[in-house]
Amino acid sequence: MKLSELSEEAREKIKSHSWNQIVGTPQGSSPWEFVLDFKNPELIEIEGYHVLLPMPKERVLRQTIQRCIPSADGNTLILSFQDLSYGDDGEPLFLAICDKLPGEDIFLTTTLYESSFDDICF
Repeated sequence: MKLSELSEEAREKIKSHSWNQIVGTPQGSSPWEFVLDFKNPELIEIEGYHVLLPMPKERVLRQTIQRCIPSADGNTLILSFQDLSYGDDGEPLFLAICDKLPGEDIFLTTTLYESSFDDICF
């Protein structure tokens, strides 16, 4: 499924939501409308789920999904993935919480936590 294949109604639902970014400390809430209008995102399929991450599709293609954990009710996904833009030891690492968009077959990122190996190693 591609973002361009979604109905205008589905796109408007996405635009009405926001997502939170955490890079060390919470960065605040950002509207999905901005992402759709300026970041050129694309739906990706992860273990049979259609997921929208708040990043350009070129960057999404460089991510390696490490885990996809669905909630018991099937309405939330927890994803962990790594950006391999800089090779196998790439950083940053991400944890995303994605909720199913009501009435649609897609999961929308609601929280994106970005970290580095240095942040999690002790």
